[in-house]
Amino acid sequence: DELEKECPDAFFCPITREIMTNPVILISDGHTYERAAIEEWFNRGHSSSPMTGEQLTCTRRVPNYAMSKAIDEYLTTHQEYKRKKEMEEEYLLRIVKAISLRAKEVEDMIRKRKTPEAIKASTHCQETINGETLLYKSIKPG
Repeated sequence: DELEKECPDAFFCPITREIMTNPVILISDGHTYERAAIEEWFNRGHSSSPMTGEQLTCTRRVPNYAMSKAIDEYLTTHQEYKRKKEMEEEYLLRIVKAISLRAKEVEDMIRKRKTPEAIKASTHCQETINGETLLYKSIKPG
């Protein structure tokens, strides 16, 4: 996309390579990441810096208000891109909600069978619901 080519590299999350909407500084390595991306990094069991590969002494994050303001100002001058991103986020939210609802229905159906296979499938459904809930929370506006 043309805007992304012109956009300053610092506005992109080093994990997702997307323009950040909720940038945070990881205290241990001093780098800025998209909040949802760095949280997912740690949720997947990583304990090292995505940028340096070094083990981290802590995983504390603080909002990067200066970066957030700079990105907002940049995007304000490029409203078309911002509208497109908002539409994509809304579309993703609808998909995630639909998947979560369907997984819950399937889990309820499976749970009623009470066989070992059904219990295993129910556990898998619950993991899917939990993962989709985390995804939903990570992209949910505000």
